[in-house]
Amino acid sequence: MKPVSSLMVILLILSALTLAFIVYAAEADGTVYIRADGSIDPPTTPIITIDNVTYFLTGNVYGSVVLERDSIVIDGSGYAIEGNGTGIGITLSSRTNVTIRNVKVKHFDCGIYLHSSFNNTLSNNDVTASNTQGVHLSISSSNTLSMNNITMNHGSGIVLTASSNNVLSDNTVKTNNWHGLWLDSSSSNLLSSNNITDNRYGIWLDNSSSNTFAINRVTNSNNGIYLDCSPNNTLSGNMMDGNRYNLGVQGDSLNDFMNSIDASNTVVGKPVYYFVNQSDMVISPSAYPEIGYLSFVNCVNVTVKGLDLKSNLRGLLLAFTNDSKIADNNVASNGDGIYLFCSSNDTLSGNRVKDNDWSGICLCSSDNTTLITNDVTNNNVGIYVCYYSNDNVLSGNQVTGNWYGIFLGYSSSNILLSNTVIENYKYGFRATLSQSNVLTGNNVTRNGEGISLYSSSDNRIFHNNIVNNSRNVVAEDSKNIWDDGYPSGGNYWSDYAGIDLFGGLHQNASGSDWIGDSPFIIDPSNFDRYPLMNAYVSELEETRAAYRALLLTQNQMLSALESLNLTVLELTGNLADMQKRSDNAASELDATRVNLQTQIDSLNQTCTGQNQSIADLQAQMGSLNSTLQASVNRLDNQLNNVLSVLYALAVATIVLATVTVYLGTRKPKAKP
Repeated sequence: MKPVSSLMVILLILSALTLAFIVYAAEADGTVYIRADGSIDPPTTPIITIDNVTYFLTGNVYGSVVLERDSIVIDGSGYAIEGNGTGIGITLSSRTNVTIRNVKVKHFDCGIYLHSSFNNTLSNNDVTASNTQGVHLSISSSNTLSMNNITMNHGSGIVLTASSNNVLSDNTVKTNNWHGLWLDSSSSNLLSSNNITDNRYGIWLDNSSSNTFAINRVTNSNNGIYLDCSPNNTLSGNMMDGNRYNLGVQGDSLNDFMNSIDASNTVVGKPVYYFVNQSDMVISPSAYPEIGYLSFVNCVNVTVKGLDLKSNLRGLLLAFTNDSKIADNNVASNGDGIYLFCSSNDTLSGNRVKDNDWSGICLCSSDNTTLITNDVTNNNVGIYVCYYSNDNVLSGNQVTGNWYGIFLGYSSSNILLSNTVIENYKYGFRATLSQSNVLTGNNVTRNGEGISLYSSSDNRIFHNNIVNNSRNVVAEDSKNIWDDGYPSGGNYWSDYAGIDLFGGLHQNASGSDWIGDSPFIIDPSNFDRYPLMNAYVSELEETRAAYRALLLTQNQMLSALESLNLTVLELTGNLADMQKRSDNAASELDATRVNLQTQIDSLNQTCTGQNQSIADLQAQMGSLNSTLQASVNRLDNQLNNVLSVLYALAVATIVLATVTVYLGTRKPKAKP
């Protein structure tokens, strides 16, 4: 123990002395300025100049250097500018036409920082051991970075923020803990012939557009080249190899995916195929014998079959691509295996998707797609249906050995039919904020939680075998339908403890029917009214359901017959009562008839007397009529006589008037 303790003490003393020396040196030299007038402040700094244009380091500088003068050259001559892990090594703020070359910059928070600076050149510099960025360009344009070694920085190697029209060429960016090259909101930059290796992320674009990447070598990183919401970039001749995910493109809109990435780019020596606006294509080994990366953007009627797709962010990407068929491919060791984004009416069948770090198959904002007989194994999420992916069908898929088996998130009206979901570590089936889906005929066995629902309601879940999961079912803030009614039935639960002695709709009819007599209670809002007593097998269950239907019909007929018997008995009692009432009514009718006959006889006698009186009256009326007629005749004769006299009188009057007129109008004869 003593030698070890002594050694530790010695190492601690040496470490303390080393740290003390670095801090002391930084405090002694402080910050060095190249002033606007060309002077060096402090003048004792190991930097010399003859013409106030070119400055040479004559020794190591322990502290930061701030450049306040334009159009100068800083030549490190192989010496170092070294800090204590804080501050900035070399700062250019609003500077132009400055060249920094042959300088070693190490142990700062940021090695070289350009802010609002233009037309500057950084070449042949070594920038190492910075805590955040090796070289950072912020709001800086038209600068050139070439043949620099940017290595072993604890953050990113080279970062461009809101910077444009810069040229980065022939740089070695290696063993940085974060990004090799990171472009954030930067556009129209040229990155060529850079060697970017052993970083966590090789080249990362975030909201950066219209950049050009040519002949860069990106190797041995977690991500090779990654474009996130970064459109209109051009990639050519780039070589990606040995990265966990060699190439990846991500976006939120169609425009985000609109990049020019040609087949001169390679992944593990194989060409990259990034198809945009294509249709009616068949991608198979016979037509494309080697494929390093494959994606389709805004394409229609594409067929992809028989390929091996691996080692990219997405093994196969379909973005805004419709009516396509993906069949019999091996998709392994990617971020996501097969990833559909904003795509519809596609069919994925017979694919073997395994060992992907995130999802095996992901439907993101994609509708009306069919997944059938895919083998999805050993991924983080086997099949992920997310972000408003609706009306999809998942049928006959084998989903095993994943962290999550099948996961529905924010998705509705999907059908999960006859899938085998076995031995997934966390969940067999998981739904979050998903409604109106149908799960039927699935085998959910030996998972962590068999079926787990969170804030997911109005789903129909029936005819599934839910067997020997750590917890068969969990429903949180959810209310769902867990059976298909009677006689179809519900689910088979391995932990159901009920018995089957009765049958029928209310499970109170004699005879068993392979359905438990009591419901399977999940919680007060979720229960299977008709739990199956045996594992669901579609052929057997169809026969059992038919038997239950016959039993239900028989019970209904028996119930109807019993009701009919009661009706007959009731009618028999009613008939006797009606007969008694009929007899009473007949007696009453006979008495009424006798009474009426008596009244009729009395009435007939009265009518006979009245008939004689009527005859006498008629005789008197006949005599009266004769007398009246004679009087009328006499009056007629008298009237005729009067009329004759009046006529004669009228004629006489007319004649007399005529004579009178004649006599009055005749002239007397003249006398002779």
